[in-house]
Amino acid sequence: MNLRTMNLIANNKNKLIRKAFKYGIKHCEETKDNIYAKWLSVLKEYNLTFVQNDTKFRIAKIKTGNSFDIHTDGSRINQKTGMGINIYDTSNRSVPCKTLSLRINNHYSNNIAEICSIITSINVIPRNSKVTIHTDSEVAIEVLKDRYKGDFLTLKEAFFRTTKNRKIEYEIKKVEAHKDSENIKVDLIAKNATTREDIFDIRNLLKNQHLLVKDGVVVFNHKKMTITRHLSVRHNKMNENPNFILNQSWDSLNVQYLKTRLTPKTKYFIWRNSINAHINFGKGKSFCYDCGTESDLFHYIHECPGLDSARYFCKSKISDILEGRECLLSHFQFKPEKHHHALHFHHNGITSLEDGYMQFHKDT
Repeated sequence: MNLRTMNLIANNKNKLIRKAFKYGIKHCEETKDNIYAKWLSVLKEYNLTFVQNDTKFRIAKIKTGNSFDIHTDGSRINQKTGMGINIYDTSNRSVPCKTLSLRINNHYSNNIAEICSIITSINVIPRNSKVTIHTDSEVAIEVLKDRYKGDFLTLKEAFFRTTKNRKIEYEIKKVEAHKDSENIKVDLIAKNATTREDIFDIRNLLKNQHLLVKDGVVVFNHKKMTITRHLSVRHNKMNENPNFILNQSWDSLNVQYLKTRLTPKTKYFIWRNSINAHINFGKGKSFCYDCGTESDLFHYIHECPGLDSARYFCKSKISDILEGRECLLSHFQFKPEKHHHALHFHHNGITSLEDGYMQFHKDT
C-alpha cells in the first residue's frame, strides 16, 4: 500500500479529507479488509510511526528589523550533516545579526540540510519582514516552487505555511557555490556544524503536519526506504544461508539472482519478450537500418545480412554448449521426432532438447 498516498491524504489542504483520515485510522480494526487496515499493517511491518507532529520551534528569534539578507548552505562530511546560516539586517550589512550552525541527524542528506536551513532562517526573523534568501542549491530552489510535487512536499508545505502565517515577503536568489564570498562563509559554518555534539531536530520546522518517522528520522523518500528494507531482508536471508545465491554480489544482487536461480528456458523467454517489446515500442512501422526494409524480429534473426556474423557466432556458441550438436535457426514451427540431434530456435518460441526429447514451447 502506497505510503506516499497516505501522507498526501493525511496532509491534504481540504479539512474534511484530513478529518476523514484521522477518523478512519483511529477507528479501523486491523482485521478488517480496508485501506486504513492495510496502512496500519504496512506501518507495523516497516516499524514506522505516522502521527501529527506537535513539536515547537525553540531557537531564539531576532526581535528587531524588517528587512534582511539571508545566506544559507548545507554540508555533509564523514556521514554527518550540518546547516550554516548568516542573517544580515539590510541597515547594517557589515556584521550578521544572527549566525546559526546546526547539526542535523546523520541520516539526512545535504539537500535536506539546504532546504531546512532556509526554513529555519524564516522562522528566526521577525514577522512582517522582507527577505532575500541566497542559496547555491538548485534542489532547494526547485522544491520551494509552487509546482513542485516530489519527495520533499513536507518541506515545501512547511516553507509556504511559515511565510504565510508570519507574513514574510521573500525572494530566493541563486549564487555560485564556493565562489560567492558569503556562500563561502556559510559553507564553512555548515561544515563546522557537522562536528557539533548536539543535534537539531528538523521536526521543529514541520509543526502540525503528519510525518512518517522511523527511529526518530523523518522519511521523505518512501520508495527508497521500502526498497532498502526489502534488500535488507534479502541480505539477512543470504547471511543465514550462504548458498541462497551463489557468487553473490551486493552491487548487482538481482543480476546474480537471475544467473543462479533461473533456468536457461526462462532466461530465453525473458530475452525474447524484451526484444519483441523493444522492436514494437512506439507508433508506426520499424525499418532496418542496414536493409532499409520494414523489420520485425523474424527479419533480424533470419534475414538481415548485417547480422550474419552475429548469427554465426550465436550458432557456434550454442553448438559448443551442446557438445558439437548442430544448431538451426528454424523458419517454421514443428515438433521434431524423438532423439533428434539438432537444437532449433524459432522467433516465436524455442525448441529445446530435454531428457532426449525435443519439445516445443509455445509463445506466451
